Amino acid sequence: MERTILVTGGDKTYFLMGCMLVHSLRTFAPRLPIYFLDFGLERSQRRFLDSICTVIRRPKHINPASHHFAMKAAMGDFVRDISWTNLVWFDSDMIIIGAIVDRLKHLLGQMKETSSVIAASADSCGTISDFIADATSMKLSVAPFVEALGAAKIGVGETYLNVGLVVCRAAAFLDEWHKLTDSLTPHACFEQNAFNILARKRGPVTVLPAQQWNVHGVLLREAMAGAGGFILHATSSCADDLAFHDWMGFGSKRISGKVKLFRNPVLREFQELVLNDFMRTSEALLERLSILA
Repeated sequence: MERTILVTGGDKTYFLMGCMLVHSLRTFAPRLPIYFLDFGLERSQRRFLDSICTVIRRPKHINPASHHFAMKAAMGDFVRDISWTNLVWFDSDMIIIGAIVDRLKHLLGQMKETSSVIAASADSCGTISDFIADATSMKLSVAPFVEALGAAKIGVGETYLNVGLVVCRAAAFLDEWHKLTDSLTPHACFEQNAFNILARKRGPVTVLPAQQWNVHGVLLREAMAGAGGFILHATSSCADDLAFHDWMGFGSKRISGKVKLFRNPVLREFQELVLNDFMRTSEALLERLSILA
C-alpha cells in the first residue's frame, strides 16, 4: 500500500516561516502526514511544532554544525525509520495556497508511467549554464559544480532544477543525494547542484512547471503570479522581490526569527492570509511556550 508523506525542515531562525508552511499544508492536505526535520530548533519550538505535525530529531551521526543545505540533502537519514513510498519535500519558506492532493496524485501517476523516481521544478534562472553565469556575476563560487558536471558529462544546456519542492519515489535516491552532497566542497547552492547532477545520472527526471509548483525568483514579479500557482516560494536572487525581517509583531508582542515577505501585493495577500489564520489558531499556545512574547 502506498504512503505519501509531506516533509519540511528548519532551524530556530526560520521557525515562523516553517509554521506558516505546515499550517498551509494542514489546510490543503489535512489527511497526509507532515514531518518537520529538526535542523536546530529550540525546545519550545519543537514542542509547538509537535502539536501541529511530527518533529523528527537530528540523527546522532549528523554533525549539528552542518550547513542546513547539507542537512536537507540528508533528509533520507532523518526519515529512515518512517514508512513511505512517496516523499514530498517543501522548503520551509514555501506556502500552499491551493488544492494539492489531487495534483500530487496525478503527478505520482505520471511518474509511475514514465518510471521516474524524482520530480522537481525548473528554476527561474533557466539552464545550468544560466545558473553558473548568474552565480559568477554575483561573485559566488561554483567551481566544484562545474568540475562535477564535467566529470559526469552533463551538458550545461540542461534545465537547472530548483529543489524547493522535491517529489521522490525511491529512498535510494535520497541516500545517493546525501553522499554526493557530502563529497562536494561547499559552494553556492551545493546541495541543489548535487541534486541536478544526480537527477540526470539517475533519470528520467520529471520537470515540473515552476509557474504552478514553485513560484519563485523572477516569477514573483508578475502581478498575477499566484493565479495559476498553488505553491509560493519566498526566494529570489533579486533582493527587491522580498522584504526581510528579523521578527514579526502581533499586537504588543513579537516572534523572533527570519521572515521573508513578498513585495508583490497579490502574493503578499496570500501570505498574510496564511499568517493571520495561523496566529488565530495558535496564538494561545505560542504565548504559553513564551515563543510569542
